[in-house]
Amino acid sequence: MVGHQHSIEPSTEFDVDQELVGSMPALDMNQRLVLVTGVRSSFVEFEFTVADPMLTVELVMPLSALDEFIHDQRATLEVKAQSQLDFARLRRLASRSNRQHHSS
Repeated sequence: MVGHQHSIEPSTEFDVDQELVGSMPALDMNQRLVLVTGVRSSFVEFEFTVADPMLTVELVMPLSALDEFIHDQRATLEVKAQSQLDFARLRRLASRSNRQHHSS
């Protein structure tokens, strides 16, 4: 039996309700939020939102990378209440480690 190949053409047309689009508020793409949701060992779990809660992704990275990410994205940092203690502890450990590393 010979297999059949089907070619699917990508659609370049979108069925957009212009009335709906016109009634939507403009998004401020400069509004960026990092919300820390947890800490795992030396990694920080967080949600990154741009302009609208529908534009949110969950990410995990080391604290040093998170600090750079926040700076590069010009994001506001918030920490969920249940993560504040662990996040503060991680910051203290990182700070202590940096001080020891620089004094060597």
